[in-house]
Amino acid sequence: MVSPNDTAQPPLSLIFDRTVMTVGVSIALISAVHALANSLDFAWAYWLSVPLIMLMARFPLTMERPSGAIQFGFESCVLAFIVSLLQPHDAMLVWSVGAVISQSLSDTRRVAKIFNLGVMLTAGAAAIAVVDVLRGDSQGSPRELAAVAVGCGVYFLLDYLLSEMSIALEEHLPLHTQLRQPEVAIPLACIVAVDSIGYLAALIVRTLPVWSIALLAVPVVTLLVAVTSIARGRETERRTNVLFNVSTKVQGQQTEVGVITAIEEGAQQLLKGSSVALRSSAPGDGEVGACVVRRPRERWLVSSGSTRTRGTPSTDQQHLEALALVGDEALSRVQLGREMAHLAQHDALTGLINRAFFIRRLETALERCRTRTDRVAVLFCDLDGFKKVNDWFGHAAGDALLVEIATTLRSAVGPADTVARLGGDEFAVLVKTVVPDDDLEDLTSSVLRAVDRRYQFGGRFVNVSTSVGVAFSDGVHSADQLIRNADIAMYEAKAAGRNHVVAYHPSLGRSRVRALEQAEALRQAIDNRALYLVYQPVVQSGTNRIVGVEALVRWTLNGQVMPTAQFIGLAEETGLINLLGDLVLEMVAEDAPVLRAASGGELSLSVNVSAQQLRSPSFVASVLRTRDALNGLSLVLEITERQVIGDDPMVLAVIAELESNGILFALDDFGIGYSSIGYLQQLAVQILKTDLVFSADIDVDLRSIKLLVSMVEMARALGLDVVIEGIERDSQVDILRQYVGFGDHLFLQGNLMSPPEPLGQVAAALQAARHPALRAV
Repeated sequence: MVSPNDTAQPPLSLIFDRTVMTVGVSIALISAVHALANSLDFAWAYWLSVPLIMLMARFPLTMERPSGAIQFGFESCVLAFIVSLLQPHDAMLVWSVGAVISQSLSDTRRVAKIFNLGVMLTAGAAAIAVVDVLRGDSQGSPRELAAVAVGCGVYFLLDYLLSEMSIALEEHLPLHTQLRQPEVAIPLACIVAVDSIGYLAALIVRTLPVWSIALLAVPVVTLLVAVTSIARGRETERRTNVLFNVSTKVQGQQTEVGVITAIEEGAQQLLKGSSVALRSSAPGDGEVGACVVRRPRERWLVSSGSTRTRGTPSTDQQHLEALALVGDEALSRVQLGREMAHLAQHDALTGLINRAFFIRRLETALERCRTRTDRVAVLFCDLDGFKKVNDWFGHAAGDALLVEIATTLRSAVGPADTVARLGGDEFAVLVKTVVPDDDLEDLTSSVLRAVDRRYQFGGRFVNVSTSVGVAFSDGVHSADQLIRNADIAMYEAKAAGRNHVVAYHPSLGRSRVRALEQAEALRQAIDNRALYLVYQPVVQSGTNRIVGVEALVRWTLNGQVMPTAQFIGLAEETGLINLLGDLVLEMVAEDAPVLRAASGGELSLSVNVSAQQLRSPSFVASVLRTRDALNGLSLVLEITERQVIGDDPMVLAVIAELESNGILFALDDFGIGYSSIGYLQQLAVQILKTDLVFSADIDVDLRSIKLLVSMVEMARALGLDVVIEGIERDSQVDILRQYVGFGDHLFLQGNLMSPPEPLGQVAAALQAARHPALRAV
C-alpha cells in the first residue's frame, strides 16, 4: 500500500486509484454474493480472523520512497490462514470484511484509505485465486505450502506494483524507474516468511486442538513489536535528521524569503510530500498545520487533509509544530538582524538615517560626481532655541520636538534628497544632484519656513528656528570635509542672527578656526585666572551718593582688550559660562574687603549672571559662598533680559531660594525683550535697569524721554527701584531731573558718573564720597 502526497492529484493518477478501488470492491461484492448464496458454509469462529487482519494491518513494514513511502502490512499472514481452511469465496468474504474495517479505522488520509482498500481487495482476490488453482485438491502437502507461498508472493507483488504505479502517475515518473528498487527483495522475504506462520496456524487447526493455535501468539507478537520498533525508529531518525538539516539550513538564511523557502522544503521532506505550504489562514477541517509567524501577520505551515502520507495526522501535527518552532526562531533572528541593521543605520528617536549612514551615502554621491559633471550639496541645520525646550519642559518634550522637526524636514525637501540626524539638535540634508548656478535658495528657504514656528508643549509655546550652512562639492572633497564646511557655514549663520542661511567659502573656515582658538584661549584664561574685574558705580539720583558698584569682567588677549559681548557669547556657546561665572563670583568675594572698608559697609555689589548659570546645580552654593564673603555688603544678581528665561520651574525655584537668603535680583536691559512686562510678573526682581538705548536720545528726542518716563512710573507703581543706564552727558541728567524727578528710588549709571575702573580707583572714589565736602558726581 502507498502513501504519497495528493494535494492537487493529476487526473490520470486519480483515475488509476479509483479503478483499483472499483476492481477490489467489485471482486469483494461478487465473493460476498457467492458466499451468501451458499449459506456461509464455514464455522463462525473464522470471523475471528477479522480482528486479526485489523491488528496485523496496524504494524506495516515501510519502504522509503523519494516522494512518499510504501507500507507492506503483515495482514497477508491472516490471508494465508483463511485461504488454507476456507473455500475461496468464503475466504474472500472474510478477507473483504477485515479489509474494510481495518481501513475504516485507519488514521491515514481519506484518499489513502480508499486506495489501500482497493489494493487489499484486489491483491487478496488474486492471491486466493492463485492458491486455489495451484493447490488443487491436496491439503497438508508440500504442494499446498508452495501454493500458499506463491499466493502470498503474488499479494506482495501486486501491492508493490499498484503502489509504484500510483506514485509514478502522480509524480510523472517512468514506471520502470520506480519498479527497479533492489531493496524490495528484503520486505518480500520478510512478508513471505511471516505468511508461513499463517499456514502453520492452519495446519495446527487441522491436526491439533484449536487452543493450540495460541502457541503462535508469542512469535507473532514478538515479530510485530520488533517490526514496529524498527519502523518507528527509522522514521523517527529520518524525521529528526530532516529537522536537524532544516535547522542548520535556516541558520544560514539572512532573509525572510530564504527562511520560508527552507521551511517549506523541509516540510515536504518531513511529510514525504509536496502539498505543504505557508499561508495566512489556519488549517481547516481535515488539515494539519502549525503557526510559524505569530500575530499580527500570522503565517501557517499547513498540509492538506486530502494528502496521502505515511504518517498519522497526530504525528504529522507534532513534527510540523517542531518545524514551525525552527522557522519561528529563524524568522525572529532575521527580524532581529533587520532591526539591528536598521538601528545601526538610523537614528532610534526620529527614524532618520544617522551620521555614519549619511556619510556613506555622501561618499557614494561624491564618487559619482568624480565621473560626471554634477555637484552635490550638504545642508547643515542646527536648531535655534532647542536648549530652552529641554531646560524649560524637560527632555521628553525635547525628544517630541525632534521627532516633529524630523517629519517637517522630510516633507520640506525633495523625494530624492536625504535627511539625517547627525546628533543632538543637528540635522543634515544631502542634495545628490545640484544643477550649475543653483544656489538652493528655494530649498533652504523651504527648510527655514518649515522649522520656524511656535511649538506647543503642555499648553505653553516656544519659538524654534534653524540656522543652515550650505556647502557644495564637485567631488574634490571627502565626505568629512564637506560636512565640516557646511558646519562652519552654519555657525556663521548663527552669528548672523540665527534663522539664516550661509553658504560656505574658504574665508569662513579661517574665521571658524580663529573662533576655536579664542575659545581655547578663554578656557586657559579661566583656568589661570587671567581675567580681571572693573567696577562701575551706581549713583542715587537724589543724593549723588555712590550706593553700589557693578562688577564687569575684562579679558586681554594678545595685548588687546576683547569686547565683552564677544567673549561672553563665546563662553555661552562653548559651555564655559558656568566656569567664567564662578570665577567672577570668586573675584568679587576677594575684592569685597577693600570695597567694604572704602564704603564704610553701605554698598551693593552687582554681578551679571547668565540663564545657563541659573540652571547649574552648583550655582546656589556658589552664590551663597560669595554672599558670606561680602560680610554685610548687599549682593545683587543682574539677569539680562536678552537671555529669555521663560517660566522654567527650575530657574524660578533657584531665584526664590536665593531671594529667601537675602540675594537681590535686578532685571537688566529692560525694555528690549519681547516679554518685558511678563518678566516683571514672573520673576522676583527688586531692581529694574533700563537699557541704554532708551536714555541715549532723551535730551534731543521728546518721545524718548516720554517712553523712559513711562517705564519709570510703571516701576514705581510696582515698588521697584530703577537704574537708568547710559548716562553720558549733563544734559541727560538735566532732562531726567525735569521730567522724572530725582529721589531715593531712582539711580543713575554711566560714564558721566564714572567709567568702569579698576578696584583701586573705585575704592578711592568711595573713600572720597564718604566726606561731605566731596561730591561723587
